[in-house]
Amino acid sequence: MNMSLSRKFFSNVLPSVRSYYSIKVRHSNLTSSYQCLNSLILKAKCQTVFPHKKNTRDFCLRDKIEEDKDAEERIAKEIFTKVNTQLHSEEYGRLFAVIHLCGKQFKVTAEDVIVVQNDLSLETGERIRLEKVLLVGGKDFTLVGRPLLKSDMVRVEATVIEKTLSHVVTHFKLIPRKNSRRMNFYRFPLTMLRINSIEIMTCDINSMSSIEGIQDRIF
Repeated sequence: MNMSLSRKFFSNVLPSVRSYYSIKVRHSNLTSSYQCLNSLILKAKCQTVFPHKKNTRDFCLRDKIEEDKDAEERIAKEIFTKVNTQLHSEEYGRLFAVIHLCGKQFKVTAEDVIVVQNDLSLETGERIRLEKVLLVGGKDFTLVGRPLLKSDMVRVEATVIEKTLSHVVTHFKLIPRKNSRRMNFYRFPLTMLRINSIEIMTCDINSMSSIEGIQDRIF
């Protein structure tokens, strides 16, 4: 009995459900096609009645870009004046700098100690000036070089406090089944520097050159 009922259900009900969903899908396709046609007609009417609509939009975009440029220039001038006042009054707080030395970059402040993995041709106690300064900053601003800052704008001085060697590094090489073993010991030369001071010369940041190279800078 149950088998006969299930057969009747599948034979009578399912075809009607399928036809209903097919009609619904066709109706939705028709409505979507009508909507596309209406949108195309409206676009054609707008193009015929308002042929200058695209040009006015371009003019509005140009005006907006010019206004944005003016606003950016005004904001930049305000920032320049604030930074210049802090530079002249020396109210920039504790300074930090990023220097380039022996192929590496170091972020330093006053009284910091850095270790350089190189044997610099300097004596212990000798005072040097680090000229490859990438950027310098205070509590409210940061001056970034392209790639270096001018040498007459920033002055970073350091003192050589120690020249030593690193810990012993062991390099062991074994080739199996060849009766080959090799062991080497070596130490890196190290130079320790203490940052004495970081100073910003009183100058106008508007006079900074756009590109500043190495220009015979040693350290």
